[in-house]
Amino acid sequence: MTSLIGRKVTVKVPATSANLGPGFDTLGLALSFYDELEVEVVAG
Repeated sequence: MTSLIGRKVTVKVPATSANLGPGFDTLGLALSFYDELEVEVVAG
C-alpha cells in the first residue's frame, strides 16, 4: 500500500438536468457544468 501514497485520481463527469417539465423521463438537458471528484491516498 505504501507505493500508492501520494497518488491522485480525478473523475470528471458532465452535469445533466433530467425530468424537464411534462417530458418526465423522456427529456433531458446537457449542461456545460461538470461534477468533479479528486481522491488522494495519504499516509495514516
